[in-house]
Amino acid sequence: MPLDVPLLTPPPPRDEPASRVALAPAALREADAVAAAIHSSLPPRITTGVPASAGVDVNQAPPAALAAAIWRQVGGTTAVDQGKTILAIVGVLSLLVFGWRISRPREPEHDED
Repeated sequence: MPLDVPLLTPPPPRDEPASRVALAPAALREADAVAAAIHSSLPPRITTGVPASAGVDVNQAPPAALAAAIWRQVGGTTAVDQGKTILAIVGVLSLLVFGWRISRPREPEHDED
């Protein structure tokens, strides 16, 4: 009885098993043609000018270079990433100040008669 239900019947066999495989058009078979066919309207990301592969020798670097290397690791290399990091730091500091203000003891209120 279940074979009478069209949703439960297996699909008919196909003569070409490769008919399911997506094939690239003949014009896109070379790597240069693929790169030319891919178009992005987005501009490249603006960096701070320091390549990501530039490393700092921790044992030989002056403190300013170490601070810059730490900032690149924490803050990121693009201006957008660094802006997000600065906003996150400001948000964390504001939460700490808010928590400190709430938790400090209040002065007793005096009623003036």
